[in-house]
Amino acid sequence: MLTDLDGVLFDLDDTLFDHRYAADRAAAEWARTLPGWRETDAEATERWLALENEHFPRYARGECSLSDQRRLRVRDFHPSLAEFDDDAVDGVFADYLGFYESFWRPILGAAELLDSLLATGLRVGVLTNGYPDQQRLKLERVELLRADVPIFASAGLGVAKPSPRAFELACAGLGTAPERTLMVGDNYDFDVVAARAAGLRALHFDRWGRRFENGAPSSLVEVAAQLFG
Repeated sequence: MLTDLDGVLFDLDDTLFDHRYAADRAAAEWARTLPGWRETDAEATERWLALENEHFPRYARGECSLSDQRRLRVRDFHPSLAEFDDDAVDGVFADYLGFYESFWRPILGAAELLDSLLATGLRVGVLTNGYPDQQRLKLERVELLRADVPIFASAGLGVAKPSPRAFELACAGLGTAPERTLMVGDNYDFDVVAARAAGLRALHFDRWGRRFENGAPSSLVEVAAQLFG
């Protein structure tokens, strides 16, 4: 697969970095600190995931800012937070963020895959929806930051996946033509369908076993096997 490629772009959250693990555990820990919280850890993680799935796509569609989608998630999480002003909500989210950062970890095989690709001479980058500083910090903390792997984050690009423009800008930054660039990611709509619509090749990292495509790898070890096979 690599012989006709000049570059590979990776999604970050739940592709190289284990966002779901950190977010689930942080939601449970954070919820217990909220006044009047009486529900279980499982209910906390389920609700936080549902709100992420509801509001983060609104940011990706350009309907609100990254900060606004965070505030929407916090206000909808528990009645005690519904009437908080923006400053108060930002403070509550900062509490959640502290828990979230304490659970950061890479996905198994991420470091080895990045280094193996770099060793081939291919250009490698990360295309992610989020703030540049936070996404860079994630990579640094979990020892995936590489000087020769640029990070293209939506808040810095001014446009988010699944917009074709996000892929165009990332390819331009990487110095590769879209048709000779592969996108690898776990989100089928944002990382696969959208990448192909922008002229890139794409490989679905089927971490969640959704089987949108036959033979999609379910681990980064399997991703590596397909790329180097």
